[in-house]
Amino acid sequence: MGCRSTAGAPPMEAGGVQAIDQIEDLLRRLARSELDAGYRFGSDGKLRLVFPMPTWEDYLTLAFDEIRQSGTASVQIMRRFRSALIGLIDSVSTPERAETVCRHIEHLDAGIDN
Repeated sequence: MGCRSTAGAPPMEAGGVQAIDQIEDLLRRLARSELDAGYRFGSDGKLRLVFPMPTWEDYLTLAFDEIRQSGTASVQIMRRFRSALIGLIDSVSTPERAETVCRHIEHLDAGIDN
């Protein structure tokens, strides 16, 4: 929905901004969560299964890369997108996650400057 909303006429910008609002809310919830929960233990307490789980970087990429690429023509969407990323910095639980958010802000700013 976020990408489709960014690709149209100005009335579609409101839909893109609303999509970013929802994405930011979900990411804020994930920001303080333990994301490496890919472990299952047997009834005897022994580790039985390890499986890959999405990382914080994966979630940010999934949430924002397409919007960043398709929404560059909309100042309103880019402004809201940047605001969402800056807000996430306050929500993350580790410096590493904050650093990841900062990298996404740098990518966004590089796209805006070009």
